[in-house]
Amino acid sequence: MKLSFEKKKQNTQGVQFRIDPITNQNLTALRNYYSEKAGRRVTTGEIFKQLINNHSKDIQMEIRNR
Repeated sequence: MKLSFEKKKQNTQGVQFRIDPITNQNLTALRNYYSEKAGRRVTTGEIFKQLINNHSKDIQMEIRNR
């Protein structure tokens, strides 16, 4: 699954969490990848927001198809 980021950043709310070092490396790699693709700095919050929304859509479709 690939995420898509617009040039303009949407308003977001702060959330705190802890991650292990390997996950942190993976997150940094994702941030760098999507920042390059979007042509601007993509934040951790934006990545999580899209992951949460995409997963939620998948679950909603699965529930509807039962």
